[in-house]
Amino acid sequence: MINPTETSAWIHLVIWQLNGANEDEKSAQAQAVLAAFQGLLGQVPGLISMSVGANQLKSEGAWDLGLSMKFESLQALEAYNQMPEHMAIKGLMGPLRQARAMVDFAVDP
Repeated sequence: MINPTETSAWIHLVIWQLNGANEDEKSAQAQAVLAAFQGLLGQVPGLISMSVGANQLKSEGAWDLGLSMKFESLQALEAYNQMPEHMAIKGLMGPLRQARAMVDFAVDP
């Protein structure tokens, strides 16, 4: 476990269960969310890397969509959380999601 310091990078992980009535509807929902996150590329100060994708291996307990973001600092992550673009994605996700889980943690830079 990393003790967070001022020089720590931060990982922001989120997974969602979508509320689509069937796989086609969930796929359409996922595509809309993927496009929204891809629109953030180059727009978020302090974002080192981002991976977002729909689940490709259907198995019991699997979630529908996942996001991993690496920020250069806690301050960059906190600033992202307040960005209008992030708020817009949260607004998009609200009516599409059945459940959400999230974790943020420090890592070596």
